[in-house]
Amino acid sequence: MEERKSLFAQLQERKLKPVRALNNSRLSMYKKCNWLYKLYQMGVRSKVPYIPFSVGSLTHIMLAVFYKKKIYRESDPRFKEVMRILEDRWNRNIAFSVSPDYHKRLDRQFMIICGIAYGMMEQRIVEKDLDEFEVLQTESMLTAPLLHNVRWDGTPDIVLRSKALKELTHFDHKSTSVINDSFMRNLAVGVELEGDKLLIEQLFKEKVKYGYYNILQKHRFQERKGETREAMAQRIVETYRGTKFHFRYKKDYDKLGQENYINQQHHWIRQLQESHMNNRFPMNDESCVGFYDCQMLDFCSKKEDHIFKNFYQIVKKEKANGKTTSSATKKLHRRN
Repeated sequence: MEERKSLFAQLQERKLKPVRALNNSRLSMYKKCNWLYKLYQMGVRSKVPYIPFSVGSLTHIMLAVFYKKKIYRESDPRFKEVMRILEDRWNRNIAFSVSPDYHKRLDRQFMIICGIAYGMMEQRIVEKDLDEFEVLQTESMLTAPLLHNVRWDGTPDIVLRSKALKELTHFDHKSTSVINDSFMRNLAVGVELEGDKLLIEQLFKEKVKYGYYNILQKHRFQERKGETREAMAQRIVETYRGTKFHFRYKKDYDKLGQENYINQQHHWIRQLQESHMNNRFPMNDESCVGFYDCQMLDFCSKKEDHIFKNFYQIVKKEKANGKTTSSATKKLHRRN
């Protein structure tokens, strides 16, 4: 305990350099927990291994290559080469000592990535886009001045210019089961799409239409008795060949909404700069309510006081007895 407090004190005393550049993830991390932001800025990382490439992130890489290299047919020899490289990369990044069941789950995830790729080739998504749009940027770092002498960095998923109307369009790839009107309405102000839109408009000096490109329809794929891996992979690919991928535009803010968004950005950037200047990065205990398994709690001086340390122990015990998390939650409430 004394050693942990000593480590916490050392980390607390260290100062960060003045902030010169921001991106969506760093600003979002600061809003969630100032202390978490400081740890990441200092390069402090948890020792817990993690899977760097999920279905969503690897699919983004795959799409960027398809658009940049103009690969839009399954018969193109480069298509198979891209899929082989992606599989090698996926396998390298999941080479951890995990259970056989978890490996099977990760294996299914890669099959889904393959299914998305074959589905997009089957439906000629990339080919149609390249006929209609000029691709200005995809998965490349963009940067522009923002507010209070801070540079804004971002990596928009894809920026297109209509060949007919000459309009700019930015789409964010979403790996979700469905993007409907309810999903669009419930998005918080200041999410990544708005930040990237602001960045693109400053760079190109034009208004940008923006929206979501839904690349993943979720299907339940369970292993069938006696089914080989190859048969399951083929079943997943065939399912995605017929899955519809679609665009959905996001309604832009009205003038007042745009002003409110810019004002919020002003507020948070000023607050972040003051934290750097005064070296004040408090822990946000409330943010831990949804993140009781935060891997950075080891560097938090209040870890022993955390209600979620108790919660974790209860959940662990309940799971060992074959009970659900909800029963553990009820026990925690009764105890407090």
